Amino acid sequence: GFTILRYSRDWRGNVAHNRYRANANQLISRSEDEADLAFKFNFFGRLQVTYHHAEEEEYYREWSRDWSRGPGRPQQSYLELNQRPITIDSDGKILETYGATRFGYFAFNRIAEITPREYRPEELEW
Repeated sequence: GFTILRYSRDWRGNVAHNRYRANANQLISRSEDEADLAFKFNFFGRLQVTYHHAEEEEYYREWSRDWSRGPGRPQQSYLELNQRPITIDSDGKILETYGATRFGYFAFNRIAEITPREYRPEELEW
């Protein structure tokens, strides 16, 4: 349900308008020096990640102050690395505190959707 597009940078270091489809296998590799469940994530430029199986929430339009956005759009996020490579754990959490900058839906959904790292749900009894 995801589409990943990669924006390159121009000669000044600005994000260029040209974009192309990115292959996840070229962006992510297993970490050799971390725990077995860690991965290295490395790319230049900016990634656009579109999740097609869920629509943007109504509050996202208010949060982003983009009044031109209509309902029913897929969730669209952007990611830029501040250092290369970054390490990601098995939950998708970036281990370097300032390793990446999130834009779009990633930024909107960041803290409210995350459970504490130590949280383990109890087994439900029906």
